[in-house]
Amino acid sequence: MRKGNGPKQIRRAWTLAVAAGLAIGCGAPTLAQPVGGPSGQPSQPADSQIFDGRTFGGTRLGIAVTPGDISFASQRAWSWREVDIDGRSTIRIALDGDVSAQIGTYIFRASRATAWIQRIGAGGVGDVEGIYQVFAFFEDVRAEGGGVVARSETLPVQALIAAPRPVGLITDLRLNGPPETGRIVQTVVEGEEALARTLAQRNRGIAEMDLRPPEPLDDRRRTAQGPAPARTEDTRAPLFTSEGVFFFSVGERITIEPRQGETIAYLTGGLVVQYESAGQTVELLAQRGVVFLDGDENESALGGPIAAERVTGIYLEGGVRATDGEYRVEMPAAFYDVENDRALLLDAVFETFAPQIGSPIYIRAESIRQRAAEEFVAKKATVANTGFFRPHLSIGASTLTLTKKENIYGEERPNIDARGITLRAGALPVGWLPFFKGDPERFPLRGIGFADSNRTGPVFSTEWDFFSLLGREGPPGFDVGLDLDYYADRGLGIGTQTDWRGDSYEGELLAYTVPDDQGEDVLANGTELDRNGEFRGIAYARHRWQVRPEWTLIAEGVSISDEAFLQVFAPELASDGDELTTRAFLRRLEGNSLLTFEVQGQALDDVLNENLLQSVGYTVDRFPEVRATQQAIDLLPDWKPGAVTYTWDASYGLLRLRFSETPVEDFGLTRIEESQRIFDVLPTQSLGDSFRAAGLDESYINRFDTRHEIAGTFDYGPIKFNPFVVGRLTAYDTSFDDFSPGEDEDARVWGAVGARVSTSIQRVDNTIESRTFDLHRLRHVIEPSVTAWYAGTNVNNTELPVIDDDVEAIIDGGTVRVGLDQVWQTKRGGPGRWYDADVFRLSAAYVYNSEDDDVESSIGRFFDARPELSVPGEYFDVSAAWQVSDAVSLSGEVIYDVLADEPDRTSGGILVDHGRGLSTSSELRYLENQDVTFWSTAVRFQPTKKYEVIGATRYDFDRSEFANFRATVLRSFPNAQIGVTINFSAIRDETTFGLVFRPSGVFGSPGAGGFGGAGQPFGRNGG
Repeated sequence: MRKGNGPKQIRRAWTLAVAAGLAIGCGAPTLAQPVGGPSGQPSQPADSQIFDGRTFGGTRLGIAVTPGDISFASQRAWSWREVDIDGRSTIRIALDGDVSAQIGTYIFRASRATAWIQRIGAGGVGDVEGIYQVFAFFEDVRAEGGGVVARSETLPVQALIAAPRPVGLITDLRLNGPPETGRIVQTVVEGEEALARTLAQRNRGIAEMDLRPPEPLDDRRRTAQGPAPARTEDTRAPLFTSEGVFFFSVGERITIEPRQGETIAYLTGGLVVQYESAGQTVELLAQRGVVFLDGDENESALGGPIAAERVTGIYLEGGVRATDGEYRVEMPAAFYDVENDRALLLDAVFETFAPQIGSPIYIRAESIRQRAAEEFVAKKATVANTGFFRPHLSIGASTLTLTKKENIYGEERPNIDARGITLRAGALPVGWLPFFKGDPERFPLRGIGFADSNRTGPVFSTEWDFFSLLGREGPPGFDVGLDLDYYADRGLGIGTQTDWRGDSYEGELLAYTVPDDQGEDVLANGTELDRNGEFRGIAYARHRWQVRPEWTLIAEGVSISDEAFLQVFAPELASDGDELTTRAFLRRLEGNSLLTFEVQGQALDDVLNENLLQSVGYTVDRFPEVRATQQAIDLLPDWKPGAVTYTWDASYGLLRLRFSETPVEDFGLTRIEESQRIFDVLPTQSLGDSFRAAGLDESYINRFDTRHEIAGTFDYGPIKFNPFVVGRLTAYDTSFDDFSPGEDEDARVWGAVGARVSTSIQRVDNTIESRTFDLHRLRHVIEPSVTAWYAGTNVNNTELPVIDDDVEAIIDGGTVRVGLDQVWQTKRGGPGRWYDADVFRLSAAYVYNSEDDDVESSIGRFFDARPELSVPGEYFDVSAAWQVSDAVSLSGEVIYDVLADEPDRTSGGILVDHGRGLSTSSELRYLENQDVTFWSTAVRFQPTKKYEVIGATRYDFDRSEFANFRATVLRSFPNAQIGVTINFSAIRDETTFGLVFRPSGVFGSPGAGGFGGAGQPFGRNGG
């Protein structure tokens, strides 16, 4: 491009002032037939197109083409075709159950999904089979790709894929046509609404563009214009290049004014300007404008292409809109200095689409200067992800520079460099940052929460993106969430949840601390403990590394300040999580062979998991333990393959029991009668004192254990006969004299023999037809079975301390199980959509153990694969499940103790999807060994897409009171979600009120945030 001279710039300024006054007086009628355009066709406003989401509406997704595969898999799939307005065929699919999808380099796993696939280009280049545009809508999804992991309840995805092979679909049941019943119908509807919104956002207010690649300039034009300017790696992409071409389409009138070697064209009545160069298309719309041309021209010159080097400037006014397919800017007036490759946009609204969150990003400013094709500088700017003039949530900045650059994953992403940032909710300032630099989708604030309960006191919690706070992009696959909280009664709380993931590894770090806790703990049983300025916290890390395809290394470690920390700050981690321990576990798995090496030890004399406290009451250190296993070795591969198999297992370990030395009063057992009844110790004593009194100690034990099993599988007509024989040897370097004085054996020999006999009987009745119960044909399958098993040993399991349940706690004696399993199956779905459904299942079993067994007081259980791991007793076990329809299901179970002549456990429940966003569930459960009867119910109601109400309660019939109650209301805004929750626990005598605010369009926030911080649905203290 040539550089302008001083006199010409002065003349242009006077001309713009005159042109502005002239244009205002001319009015702005709608666009009429244009003088000309790149395709010779008039450009129609895109607002005239109504998008229903059934097809792409003739629109091409304005995003970069990415190489990769396109494939889908699910339990059930529906497929059909729709014809687009441009005549192209769009493939529609709906997926239900265990959905997995690959789109380019991203993997998605979801409960349900629907997708649109349209082939828009042929292959033939390299290994590309075709170019496809894809839009997919996922529910309950986890997305992985490029080292990034995202979780979301719903996620729209759009992509242009250059695929090396056709689209793949793997499913257990494929049906033709769209689904007509079930939850998947709502998924399809919501997906169509999401696609319609996406297309409308991308096309709103912009004249419909011909998105076909621009025709290349012929050789003569290229020769005349010269080669494109060379670009170095650090050169900004220019707005306009000398090889580009302008097209002008005018609705009403062109007025030409020649002036001293320059031509000024006044354009009114609607104006469309299109600029094309190699790999770039920019379209400008306005009500009127002025074009400055170098040289003498007449109005016919604007009827065809004009080389960019002849256009020195363009002034546009009245509803100006500019787009390159990815960026879009709206403003009252704009001046494009083509000659000097600059642009000035006044009172502008800039928009770009964020595909990773399915949402646009808007920037408003008093002025935006475009310094390059991919660089914008704004003054007094506001950033939001809603197009309203006053957005609900916005980010204000004194200066803001937006560029497009390649990120660490190789993707071209918008990046902003902002100074003097103010976070606003409406017009109210709620936060301030000195600067932010990076991807606007990764804004530092992930969520804000407030809660108040008598367990923690009032707490204000926030969750942040750590790298965004630093103005940096983290390493690939590395995400750091930072929790900054303030407790009114306890002081400051600081935490993090850091996740990392690569091709062969993944891990997490969970850490949280209250450095100076001045509050009062309320434990699970209601006990209150004062904290006087104590330092409290936890750090837990876990890493999994796939060293080689057959070798896996798992390492984890934990450190915690005190045993009550989890009960107060993260009760769900103590009650529902995996064992919190410090260990290294190396595994080699190849075929049917397994080799493991494990070192494990607690750093503290505490038992952190409630399930361990309520069962054995201690942990086990392993320094180390080695184990080898081979499963199902075929002993007769040539004569009768699979008829007789051999399985063996052997392990050696240097082990010791690790007791809790914390006084039980710190667990809340402050009353003598309570602590003695539960643990047989005084409140000031520990569980370790109880175990030492029983004859156990924490000395190291050498243990060798090996198990061998030979099993057969023989068919005699419809009868299946499975005999098996098992032998086991467990040896120790001690006889446990203190624990079992009457037993002096240091090795246990254990053996068992048994057999299982089963068959299957079925009958099909094609005459069954009931619309009331949705029955169309009926298949009845009956599977009776009998298992008889007997085991003997020289050392009873009561004589050994339980180091591992599957070694020391195995039972002996005789066991017989007689079972009858039945299932009734039918066809559902309708013509062309039939699928098999289990309507009713009924299972009944009688289990008898001989007198040699030590019958435990817990609920009886029998495991066919390993009978020695069963819980002995004499009982009936009956369970049933009835799938009344796709919307209603019933289930129940009874375990009846024959010896006690009463049920050990009884439960029954119902799940109903009422439609229109309402679903309910309810369960009644009775436990005899605790003598409690509970009724639990839950309700989920989504009256509109903006509101969601969730409620749950549990009623204790023995106490005649509600044990707990929880209610939550969620309100979704265009760019944020607010949740309010109330929780009451009668056991803790605790009432909690929680409030959380989460900005939408914050990539990486779902599932992140310390101990369920502001990034979680209801805040850390919401329940």
